[in-house]
Amino acid sequence: MSPPIKKGAKPLKTTRGRPRAEVDLEQLERLCELQCTQAEIASFFRVSVSTIKRLAATPAVRNIIDHGADLGRISIRRRQFKLLREGSVTMAIWLGKQYLGQRDHLEHTLETPGDLLLIEAEAADREQALLLSELFEPAEIAAAYGRLQELELRGVALARSDG
Repeated sequence: MSPPIKKGAKPLKTTRGRPRAEVDLEQLERLCELQCTQAEIASFFRVSVSTIKRLAATPAVRNIIDHGADLGRISIRRRQFKLLREGSVTMAIWLGKQYLGQRDHLEHTLETPGDLLLIEAEAADREQALLLSELFEPAEIAAAYGRLQELELRGVALARSDG
């Protein structure tokens, strides 16, 4: 049974759909400063990712998001250079790779019967360098080097017989 309606009372207004999501723009900027993903921001505000995407599509909110992300990157860079000044070798290497185009240089020396085989590989980072050294066994490298020498000798012999 519905409640009785009193004379002169205004009828209750019914609204359709879900209540409007409340997103505090200052908190949004702080979350972007922390480099939070859209999923993390949505979780924080208890809204869907599509709501965050829809908000981010508006120019005013896009500016807030970009400004917060820029402030976060500045903060990270400031901390990295502070670590560099404090003598962090790891940070010096990383910043050298990022800003100066420096690379790791990996060198292996393998002994083959009668010869020393020198293998040099440049890698963009330590992971690539380690992966490269794990791809081939020393015996495989030595065998490939032997085949290469044989091919070069055959090429020289053929060039001499043609000339």
